[in-house]
Amino acid sequence: MTKVFLSGISGFLGTHILHALMRSGSDYIIHGALNRIKLLIVPDIATSCLKEAMDGCIYVIHSASPSYLNAQDPEKDMLIPTIQSMRNVLESAHSTIVKKIVITSSLLAAMDIASGSVKSADYIYTEKDWNSCTYEEACRAAGPAAGITVYNASKALAEKAAYEFQKRPVVTFELASINSTTLFGPLLQPWIHKSTVNASTQMIYDLIDSKTEVPYIMPLFCNVQDVAKAHVWALEKPGAMGHRFFMNGPAFSLHKTIKYFADHYSHLRPRLPSSWVSFNWAYKVSELK
Repeated sequence: MTKVFLSGISGFLGTHILHALMRSGSDYIIHGALNRIKLLIVPDIATSCLKEAMDGCIYVIHSASPSYLNAQDPEKDMLIPTIQSMRNVLESAHSTIVKKIVITSSLLAAMDIASGSVKSADYIYTEKDWNSCTYEEACRAAGPAAGITVYNASKALAEKAAYEFQKRPVVTFELASINSTTLFGPLLQPWIHKSTVNASTQMIYDLIDSKTEVPYIMPLFCNVQDVAKAHVWALEKPGAMGHRFFMNGPAFSLHKTIKYFADHYSHLRPRLPSSWVSFNWAYKVSELK
């Protein structure tokens, strides 16, 4: 049996990755309790020694990461934990027998949307594209776009740090990243309360009995189940290591979500927003592999 260390195992994406690992054709033991799952408490993914947790593991999937868009202290709450947890996972893996690591990043790590530097609809983003925001610029971010600016920068800086670490001559493991857009899908966390769900799910909850205007978001999304399967695929697919895999689904809008609720859950209609602004983004998904 192949042992896999999965960080963020209780998170929105992490639970789906666990599910994908358990349902894959491979025989995995997941360190993360029953039988094939060994749960370990890690006080702080950014600072705790993970060597014991990774003992005997051949693969690592690092999905744990903060995702606060309204952090009180962007540097303390987002930048430091995101970047340091990435480095800590890689440092710990370096001292073990780990051979492959798949990290969860974001397509926004390749884009400069918050800065207004949006490419044309014909531009094809590739592995060479990166969000250009520096650590210092993210710390100084202010205004309505500050939250997304810091989030984008934290993902890009952490991913860059991972690839820089992997290029060290003494490092023997291989690395790949999954860069998806906003995740939506079913929750596999029966213990969670709606007040503590992940940010994207909270957006859906907030549409009901909303006291504010419907938020404007980019029409980019992925099914969380597809993204979870992609993490497992990257571990198993020959030649996948060393690459960044960009993922996006069909165009999405909260306008469509409101209409779906109204059409399929008539009892919710009085509690839904009565008006909203719909935006049309000029973009398409490339079929290039």
